[in-house]
Amino acid sequence: MRSFSRLVVASVLCASCGGAPGATPTGPRLIPDHTEKKPATHSCGSTRPLVVDWESSDRAQLEAQARKGLVVVSYEGCGMKVLPRCGVKSNPAYGYIAVTPKKDRVDMRDAVEMYANIPVYAAKLEARLAQSGSLHTNMVIVGQLDAGRTIPRKDELEGECDGATHVVSALTVGAFEFFAGAGNEVGGGVSVLGAGAGAKSASSKELLNRDGDEAKCASASDTDTRSPSGCGALLRIEVVPLGAARPTEPVCGQGTQWNGEQCLAVKADVTCAPGQIADKVKGCIEKKPVTALVPAGATVKSGSTVGVAPVKADCTQEEECRTRCEAGDAKGCLGLGAVLRASLKPGQATPQGDKAAAAFQKACDGGESSACVALGELYYQGLGVPKNAAAAPALFEKACDAGDPVGCNDMGHALSDGAIARDLPRAAQFYGRACNDKASLGCFGLGVLTRDGRGVPRDPGKAKQLFQKACAGGVKVACKLAES
Repeated sequence: MRSFSRLVVASVLCASCGGAPGATPTGPRLIPDHTEKKPATHSCGSTRPLVVDWESSDRAQLEAQARKGLVVVSYEGCGMKVLPRCGVKSNPAYGYIAVTPKKDRVDMRDAVEMYANIPVYAAKLEARLAQSGSLHTNMVIVGQLDAGRTIPRKDELEGECDGATHVVSALTVGAFEFFAGAGNEVGGGVSVLGAGAGAKSASSKELLNRDGDEAKCASASDTDTRSPSGCGALLRIEVVPLGAARPTEPVCGQGTQWNGEQCLAVKADVTCAPGQIADKVKGCIEKKPVTALVPAGATVKSGSTVGVAPVKADCTQEEECRTRCEAGDAKGCLGLGAVLRASLKPGQATPQGDKAAAAFQKACDGGESSACVALGELYYQGLGVPKNAAAAPALFEKACDAGDPVGCNDMGHALSDGAIARDLPRAAQFYGRACNDKASLGCFGLGVLTRDGRGVPRDPGKAKQLFQKACAGGVKVACKLAES
């Protein structure tokens, strides 16, 4: 649900199994006996690792496994083992979310960044990195295969699931080239080369791996129901621990931090301003805008950059709103909270966040239901205030009882997301209160539960009707699921 987040298989994988791309095909396979474990020399554990370093056969197996349903893996350190005979009950499928094509680039300047971004093959690529000085990936992103549901718990798995720790919640697709060296000589964006993997260009850029065709990606649009032929290469995956909530921002290994595009090596002893990170070479730098792919759980449009429901305020200037709020005007407090909220960031508690929360609290106490929702979202996300998901449901329920469908929808999400104790039957009830003749906001969440048979009887036909209703109400991702 966008009120809480933004957005966006294969084989037995480990840090030391298989050869580097372009070498003999001894990389990870679906057969566990092919693994050879070796301690990693750097911290791994990124929740959004790239897969551009994998052999093409392994990425093909990853894609094939994802076509069968949600992919369950064992992910510890740099080792990732896909469990091909382990699945999620009711066998939910990935939905495709298209975006306007975007170009992205990941630069790995040392072993710390290499292990953080391509952990599986990092051990085999250490020598290549030492020789070339850097590794790089240029990508064109056209969409994402997304789980579109809450992350299952271990008791919701079936089959041979020993060692299961994570679910692959999303797979980003498009086109890429993965190469060594020439870090300062190559511009952003994919430039499809005629040479094969292992060949060197005149600029000492050694192509290690490539998949997808940039020219084919040019035809992609954000209305596609699948990636264009020739532009569906797997670029990176998102993994989430079983039973956990999907994070608002990818988690990186020790010594690195997400900069909007990749895990970047940072200085531990430097404190930067909000919105900046301490690059180990450049010092404090601005985080890059996130290439956001709206997850299939998104259900409500929002003008906020952090993904919160809009409020119905009748003032937009801080001074005017503050004056009215101090005079006891609940609408003024609502507007003040909205103005202060605009600059808040998840995970960063600030005095301004406390002021926004106080303003929303006064407005909520004064009968403004959207303020109750807004305050609950601050606590649920840790948006400008210390994260306290347990404090949010009472606020959402208060708004819902006042007839606010956003509160009902948010309550449904909270009860199904996993940040608080899950109660899927109650979640379905709250989604239903936001899916009726007057509102369609909860139809997507109810549709997902109905499709998967979670908290309510499984009914694909009814789920499709719910997705269609959500689509008619402006929930774009529901349109794609209604067609699938």
